[in-house]
Amino acid sequence: FLVLLFATTVVFIHHDIGRIVKHFSVSEALLIFRGKFYLAVSFFADIFGLLLIVGVLLAYHRRYIASPDKLHITPADSFMLNMLLLMALQGFILEGLRIDQTQDPWRSYTPIGSLVAELLWPLSSGAALRVHFAMWWFHTLTVFVFLALLPYTKFLHIFTSSANLFFRELQRPKGALKYPGDLEQILLAAAERG
Repeated sequence: FLVLLFATTVVFIHHDIGRIVKHFSVSEALLIFRGKFYLAVSFFADIFGLLLIVGVLLAYHRRYIASPDKLHITPADSFMLNMLLLMALQGFILEGLRIDQTQDPWRSYTPIGSLVAELLWPLSSGAALRVHFAMWWFHTLTVFVFLALLPYTKFLHIFTSSANLFFRELQRPKGALKYPGDLEQILLAAAERG
């Protein structure tokens, strides 16, 4: 997911911010999505997009088919898994439409996007542009809904557990509690203040 977020950010900087900068003839420094960097980001985004879909399908299997007793499943969990799968599929459809319409000579660097482009060949150029426009805004809305709901679901642990591991005290033995101080002194100080 983080690789796909990085790739989307690079595309945003290049196409959206870069277009504004280019329009005002300030600098082309933000037009970064080209050359070998373009090929590498495209390839890794394609592979990690596929891995995200596989991961979501494995999560579905674990939750709904294997279904261990200790696993607590809520409708919010299913909704967030569905959102992840939807965003990944939308990304591949957008990539396939782009490849189909631009006849990208470097399409071999995006094997999954190229496969989707082959499935979209019956679309006329006008229809493909309309589908791309609608899909782009639907994808944007999906991402914003996902991000808005993320803090209210168990998916927040993806970020908080990483931060917890980063900030943990390596010297303290596992399971040891921090010394809170002398409770009697704390209570006396609080009584004197209040």
